[in-house]
Amino acid sequence: MNNVIKILNLLAMLAVLYSSASQAAQEQCRSNSQLVVQVHDVNFLPGAGDGTPVSAQMPVSDNQVFSCSKQNEADTSWNYKEIGFQINAKPSGLTTTIFSGVSTPIYQMEGTQGLGFALGFREPEYCSGDYRATEASNKQRSLCSTNDNPDMKSATGFRMQPYVVFFKIPSSGSPLHDGNQPSTVGQMLVGSASMRVGDNADNAREVEGAPQIYLSSLTVKYGSCAVTSGDSSIQVDMGKVSRSEFKGVGSYAGETKNFRIHLLCENNASVRVGFFGNATASDPDALALIRQEGSASGVGIALMYGGNLQVPTGQRVPLNAQPDSLPVVAQATSTGQAMDMEFQARYIQTDSGVSAGRADSMATFNIIYN
Repeated sequence: MNNVIKILNLLAMLAVLYSSASQAAQEQCRSNSQLVVQVHDVNFLPGAGDGTPVSAQMPVSDNQVFSCSKQNEADTSWNYKEIGFQINAKPSGLTTTIFSGVSTPIYQMEGTQGLGFALGFREPEYCSGDYRATEASNKQRSLCSTNDNPDMKSATGFRMQPYVVFFKIPSSGSPLHDGNQPSTVGQMLVGSASMRVGDNADNAREVEGAPQIYLSSLTVKYGSCAVTSGDSSIQVDMGKVSRSEFKGVGSYAGETKNFRIHLLCENNASVRVGFFGNATASDPDALALIRQEGSASGVGIALMYGGNLQVPTGQRVPLNAQPDSLPVVAQATSTGQAMDMEFQARYIQTDSGVSAGRADSMATFNIIYN
């Protein structure tokens, strides 16, 4: 009887020790699946210059690419977490600055001619600022880490939101079939996502099974209009504004800043322009400020239609609207017509309290025509 009791006591001790060891375990992080960027069809304009964005794309839905979980409540979270990506496609020799003014390569599309792309990402929850792109092929680019936002330490899901723009690139051929007939480009592997975890950035390790990044298949169609190459990235200097100029929610301050988008249309077309970006919580049509050190708060940027459009001057531009709901702003009525479309930007108060600081924002625009 004594022997049986001793054995039972030993088993109980081992069970306690095993339980204690499990309580000290680290959370497990893993990759979820591949990331397929679902792109729109591309409208290709053969007469456009090399480097011209032939089909501006709105931001694409985000995808969860990594997750972390704990087996027991006592498991500890990694102190350092970081997600990023790299693009492994072949550069075309051209670059663009559509991603916050940072020069990034325009890459070649496989299986076709004369068509390239630029691809950037952002982390939409913990580092929901501007999109980031790589500076070179096969070069890792960080998107978000606990150094950027300590709240990321307790996160269990990690998402990436892509943004892609297609360009005309140097080529002896065209992506269109003979007679400018549509063609199909198959799904293309372009890079991979990554996640690093550890006690700090110096000793962080890669999470195994990095998800591969693909561009979905798409149809290339003959297009009527294209944005001129110089307008692929438009910088609008909003100037300095005193906090005292704001008089309450919905009030404007500072000068109205005009900017123009230039189009070249080879055929007749009715043109709509959609603007897309992060909106403020209280005003869905005001661009939110980029979160950064020393940024202002309580204000956003309103966009308005300018004076040479088929819409009343000063009317607010809706953000993130469905294309069919947008008004026709211009009409191309002749072959090879160049159009100059004017828009306006101005600071608007969105919350009851306004604090001083940097007030930068970013929007993308998409040209829709029929």
